[in-house]
Amino acid sequence: MTRASLIFTVKNEENSISNLLESILYQTKLPDEIIIVDGGSTDNTIKIINQYKNQLPINLIVKKGVNVPEGRNIAISSAKYDYIAATDGGCVLDKNWVYEITNPLKNNKIDVVSGTYIVTGESLFQKLTGKLIMYDFNKVDSNSFSPSSRSIAFRKKAWIDVGGYPEWLISGEDTYFNQKLRILGKKFYLNKKAIVYWESRKSSKKLFKQFFQYSQYDAIAMNNFASYYLRMIFWLSDAFFLITSLFWNLFFLLIIFFLIPFILFLMRMLVKLKKEFISPSNFIISLKILVIFELALVLGFSYGIVIKIFTFFRKAL
Repeated sequence: MTRASLIFTVKNEENSISNLLESILYQTKLPDEIIIVDGGSTDNTIKIINQYKNQLPINLIVKKGVNVPEGRNIAISSAKYDYIAATDGGCVLDKNWVYEITNPLKNNKIDVVSGTYIVTGESLFQKLTGKLIMYDFNKVDSNSFSPSSRSIAFRKKAWIDVGGYPEWLISGEDTYFNQKLRILGKKFYLNKKAIVYWESRKSSKKLFKQFFQYSQYDAIAMNNFASYYLRMIFWLSDAFFLITSLFWNLFFLLIIFFLIPFILFLMRMLVKLKKEFISPSNFIISLKILVIFELALVLGFSYGIVIKIFTFFRKAL
């Protein structure tokens, strides 16, 4: 019998927490306990959670000021069972998620189960963001995929072996956690049937802030450094064409500066978007999303590197 603890953290989630708890309530397999760590909500989040305590085995822990990885570690430390399933506030679970995310752990050779997630949203901006930026899980390599902690399960021993989630990281902590698990030789299994629904950001500003923070802390933690390095090389090379054309009046280099990224963005749109999303108006919105995405990654990663260098020299002095 697979007994599992479901854990997640929340803070000021009054607009979404009911949806998450309702999706847990209607699971085909209920978790044996639910440990929620609240980081100091000032809205009605705690009140709403308490309303579900008669229906679900909820253990609510309020720790004002803790960040997400601290909250996860507190929840897992309090868990009674060896199988830990993790999700995030703001998500909604598919009705079979608890079963699908924990059942593969019955195989003693598996330490971590990677789940998938589907981006949702009512606006065209949100739908296009989901199509353009998020994973296509039909093409994901299960051997190298780094699961988000909004859809993951693992043995408590694996969490102990890596020293828990890195509490010094505000974002990107799940990527770092996964890397440490792989370094220790923990075995991952991707179950595409373990689905979580997650709403994408509703505005350009929020989308930029999200990926700026992701890339900033990826730089600090040295997560996915090779992919960021290649991205930086590309954009620095493109900037070189722009600067050269301005100083030397080389018009063809100016054309290259705009043409190469445009072609790459266009190729991404054609690959990612389905036929119903391909139209002139959608093209403009898609171009905007991709520019915001790339700008956020480059600037966030650069800022993270500056912070990392500054921290290094400050400690050295």
